[in-house]
Amino acid sequence: MNFNESGPRRRGQLLLPDSSAAVQIAVGTYVNLTGFRRPRFSFAPKGLFEFKVALRQAISQAEEYIFIADQSLYALEVMDWIHERVLRRPNLKVILFYGADPADPPSNFLAEAINKHLVPGLPLSGAKTLDNITFRQWDNNTVHCKVTIVDDTWCAIGSANCMRRSLYTDLELSVGILQEPIALAQLPTGIGEEANPAAFGKRAPSFVQRFRRDLWAHYCELPRILSAATKFEQIKLSALLDLRKALAIWDPRWGQGQVVSGVRLRAEISKLALLPFPSSPRNPFRQIQYDRQDADSRQPF
Repeated sequence: MNFNESGPRRRGQLLLPDSSAAVQIAVGTYVNLTGFRRPRFSFAPKGLFEFKVALRQAISQAEEYIFIADQSLYALEVMDWIHERVLRRPNLKVILFYGADPADPPSNFLAEAINKHLVPGLPLSGAKTLDNITFRQWDNNTVHCKVTIVDDTWCAIGSANCMRRSLYTDLELSVGILQEPIALAQLPTGIGEEANPAAFGKRAPSFVQRFRRDLWAHYCELPRILSAATKFEQIKLSALLDLRKALAIWDPRWGQGQVVSGVRLRAEISKLALLPFPSSPRNPFRQIQYDRQDADSRQPF
């Protein structure tokens, strides 16, 4: 990101609130004069925002599920995109898997993202829960994998977090993989078939299907390598290729009656209510702070 005479910009406009525009111009001019401006890249003088474009496109086309594992989950726009898609596809399942970095300063960014951007207007099944959205937290662990998976069809793996700075200001490298999933009827149904699917008239799962299975198996304390698993673990791993059974580990209602016996999330992965999401009245959300704060650098823009 580069700064100009009017200070940092968000979505093409001055930082909110508008009443502080004069202050923003003064601050922006000051940081430029004192040398904050980053050198422009010859290949992208105005920046590249391909991760944001790819992520939005994938979310906007989701039909079965969206899975995001991250240490932040407070990109307001990402929660807006998910919200819009759930309204269009009421049966869409959303899994938000979270574990904050304890070194990050406290903020109300997460509460703002969930309470004000994700859940407003979505139907509730109870006082605090949504039928098709689950929020899980890995207690005392930082979820640092930075992974998004959509419909066993597209995934992104890399350094980009689900936060503002990864969409706009940081140099990030995430790999996106788009691959048609293998139909359930063609997937291996046992470890023998998975080892040699062609011999059984089956097809090997796609990379995205395998990756999703192996990642979720880790959350269930199953080995991620078939050769390291016991016979019973191998059966469970193979069964998790079935998306219906895999979704049931996050919410039994999602399995359409299909489950993998004996497979459940680690005890330290807790389910949190979505409404109201915890926030601190002593530290209210401020848009200007959200736009300027960088948790990693510990210095505001």
